[in-house]
Amino acid sequence: MDKYILMIGGPICAGKTTVSDLILKKEKRLFRPSFDKLKVQLSDFEAEKDRALIMDLLFVLCKELVNKDISIIVEGSASIMNEMREFYTSLAKTKGYKYVEVNIEASREELLRRLAIRVAEGKSVSVNNEEQFMIRYNKYLEKRDPNCQVFSSETNTADEITDSIIQLLHQ
Repeated sequence: MDKYILMIGGPICAGKTTVSDLILKKEKRLFRPSFDKLKVQLSDFEAEKDRALIMDLLFVLCKELVNKDISIIVEGSASIMNEMREFYTSLAKTKGYKYVEVNIEASREELLRRLAIRVAEGKSVSVNNEEQFMIRYNKYLEKRDPNCQVFSSETNTADEITDSIIQLLHQ
């Protein structure tokens, strides 16, 4: 069985979580650690004060996962993308895992349309207006790896993207 670390990058509302969910359903021995899910476990989390603590916890968890021969799928966050990339590429190399990084993108207009729908439906989103979105969007553009394979969630379905990523993982 192939062992890998997959990092999926992309702006808010691009489809990262949808594709991650689909990959988790199709692959075996795959775990998705999440910075966002860990930070809410700290009762008085403050981004500036506690970011390093949560990153440390996340990285300890991931080291233990690979020690147990479990592959990892992680959704890259623009604010910590470079730290994540550095850690995961090093971990993969050290443990003999394949490292794959891909980006899922859509046009800014389409992303804003999706954001508006989520906000109107009361769904959980990390930003809720165009100004906040643009800050995160520009940070993503600044930190993304231009050499990664990019999948368009405007022209491809989530299932098509999922199948293409799984092929990359096992070639």
